[in-house]
Amino acid sequence: MPEAIATNFGPRDRGEKLMGLRRCAYRVIGRVAGLPILKQRFAENKGYIWAERDNDLSVFVQHQTDQYTLIHSATQAALWINENQKFPSGFPESLFLLLLQHFGCILSDKVQTEDGQKFWKRQLINFVLDRAHYIYYVDWLDHTLLPITQHRVLLDYLEKAWGWGPEFAKRRFLISTKAIYRGGGGEGGRRPEEEEFTHAE
Repeated sequence: MPEAIATNFGPRDRGEKLMGLRRCAYRVIGRVAGLPILKQRFAENKGYIWAERDNDLSVFVQHQTDQYTLIHSATQAALWINENQKFPSGFPESLFLLLLQHFGCILSDKVQTEDGQKFWKRQLINFVLDRAHYIYYVDWLDHTLLPITQHRVLLDYLEKAWGWGPEFAKRRFLISTKAIYRGGGGEGGRRPEEEEFTHAE
């Protein structure tokens, strides 16, 4: 599953979480496998994505939005899927694609489970090959945003970007539905070989 799992919800925890989610305003952002996917905000830059089936919590995603000099993106900070419910093959991928279409950009989390890394690697490889989306390598250590358009280059950066030391928290991947240009974008901009950027804390 993508990203780290915040908690393993038991039946009581699921019931309490679902009741709390229902109390707040939310809206439908799409459907995956027939499930309405709901969104609500609990802070200026944080929110929940969730779904329910048969009065039970099915999916729970905690996300945060990040503002960069060139990027406004979302990060899945946590994902939980109810293993007691049946989902069709490819459900996590379909959910990820819906979130990508909704937010426009998704940035990989600074901490990931092994399964989360495997999921992201599959998505990155698929998106590079289909050329329907834009892939970027983000490195705060040397302040660069590098577009990746070739499978070979992606594999090189996958080895560079992920590991278990503290420096790897500064190396991330970004998937975007649109090309990112200097100055905020637009068809008149140029696609950079390498752009400098800063992270707005």
